Amino acid sequence: FFYIFFKVLYFVIYLIIPIVNFGLIRGITLSLVSRSIFSLLFMINSQVSHIRRSNMTTSTDWYMNQVMTSSNHGCDSWYHYIFSGGLNFQVEHHLFPSINHCHYPYLHPLI
Repeated sequence: FFYIFFKVLYFVIYLIIPIVNFGLIRGITLSLVSRSIFSLLFMINSQVSHIRRSNMTTSTDWYMNQVMTSSNHGCDSWYHYIFSGGLNFQVEHHLFPSINHCHYPYLHPLI
């Protein structure tokens, strides 16, 4: 039930409301532009931490593999932290995926 509810809610927020407020063509255009910008920024931010030659290693140890195949960037910068939603702490994110990103700066010195 919740899955369907949130899919419908997403559809209403990102497509129906812009169409109602701005008309069909402009509403669809604004919706596509905002989603495209978000997707581009997310792709750039997530790939900078994963697709690097130094990260292309494998290990049989799960924890070591998580540390070796991801990398942090801009850990001392609040700009990077806010811009990336905390995903500039990729090592911490891979080791502790269920922990909220607000705790990653405090975990970083421990790792």
